[in-house]
Amino acid sequence: MDDKRIKILNAVIDIIKTDGINSGIKMSTIATKADIGKGTIYEYFKNKDAVITETLIYLIDLGKQNILFDTSNLSLNFEDTLSYFIERLLKSITRNGSLYNLFAHQKIGNILNEEMKLKIHQKMIEMKHEFRVLFKEILELGIKENKIPTNYDQFESKCAITTLLTCTMEFVQEHHPRQLDENKKNIFITKLTSLTIKMVK
Repeated sequence: MDDKRIKILNAVIDIIKTDGINSGIKMSTIATKADIGKGTIYEYFKNKDAVITETLIYLIDLGKQNILFDTSNLSLNFEDTLSYFIERLLKSITRNGSLYNLFAHQKIGNILNEEMKLKIHQKMIEMKHEFRVLFKEILELGIKENKIPTNYDQFESKCAITTLLTCTMEFVQEHHPRQLDENKKNIFITKLTSLTIKMVK
């Protein structure tokens, strides 16, 4: 991806983090934050909606890169693989907690046109699907180790991953993990791993 494009996207991310997405983001503010000319933004994006939309899509893609992994590349048992997934999720949400909250509560309804909202919605569906595929792969490890029944309930599996995501976001909001010691983080990961397993047993 072009360096200037990334600078623009990162500038929007910083603005959203500090001022919120409903703060009336201006192209001039983005340009100042990115240390580029305002006209340069229009070389990459046709309007403000496009900048914000592409920023949110960029964040979704970054989140996927930070969280998703190939289970076949790990030499971990079922529980440790699930804990590793939760740990990666926790780290990613810690970096961008306010933005995950934005997606979770769908607070983009009043700031983008329908076409842009549809693009983000489709990207979110894609990400959720990839999360579920990974979660299913992790559960398959549990089946092989006789920790999870072969005929586990698919609905309970969906509820488990939703609970996993929600609990992690709430933990970040309530405890500010950057200021927590490793022991408290590990306790959270262990508890959530145990809860997730109970939900699909």
